[in-house]
Order: sequence, then structure tokens, then C-alpha cells
Amino acid sequence: MNHVANPEPSPGVLQLLRDLVHELGTYIRDATQLLSGELQVQARVLGTLAALALAGVLFSGAAFLLFSLAIVAAVAHAVQSWGVALLLVGALYSLLAGGFGWAVRRLLQTQPLRFPRTWERVRSDAEYFKEKLAA
Repeated sequence: MNHVANPEPSPGVLQLLRDLVHELGTYIRDATQLLSGELQVQARVLGTLAALALAGVLFSGAAFLLFSLAIVAAVAHAVQSWGVALLLVGALYSLLAGGFGWAVRRLLQTQPLRFPRTWERVRSDAEYFKEKLAA
């Protein structure tokens, strides 16, 4: 008796796979749209912050270079050594950079950028898929 196994999956399995692919596609599209909407809301704030930061960087960069040159020249005149003057001013700037880094870290800890609706949707969809796969 020649009995050949059917290599074709059953229609129920194919339909389940089609449904799963369709649901996954819908989920990804919906999650992307939700995240996009939240990013658009925050984009205005981020755009304003970026413009202000750029203006601040440009003006403070020019002032920094001029002021640094003046500080190094004054310290070099006092200690009679350009090398020591550069070392002292560099150490001072390192301390200032650390202080600014600490301020940024603190600000991000108190006011982090969050996307609550997107994460809630992802969590609820994960639970939904867990229940579907368990059944």
C-alpha cells in the first residue's frame, strides 16, 4: 500500500497564517501611525528647542573662542607660561562641561520624552497576542 503524506498544510492552518499576517500588518500600521502622531505633537517643541540651541551654539561658540583666548593670555601673563595657562584653562572648562552635563542629565530625569499612548497600545497588543497564541 503506497501511502504518501500530504505536503500541503490544511486550509485551517493556512487561514490562521493569513489572519496572523493580516493582524500583524494592521498592528504595525496602527502603531506607526500612533507614534507618528505623538512625534508630530512633540516635533513643534523639539523644533523650537533645536532652533534656540543652534542660535545659542553659534553665538556662544564665537564668544567662547574670543573669551578663551583672553583668559589664556591673562593666565599666561601671570604664570609666564603658555603651557601652564592652557592646562589651567582646560581644567576649568572640563569642570564647567561636567556641570552642564549634570544639568542636562537632571533635566532629562525630571522631564523625559515619553510616548504613553504608543507604549500602552504596544503593551495591550502584546497581551492580546499572548492570549491568541495560548488559545
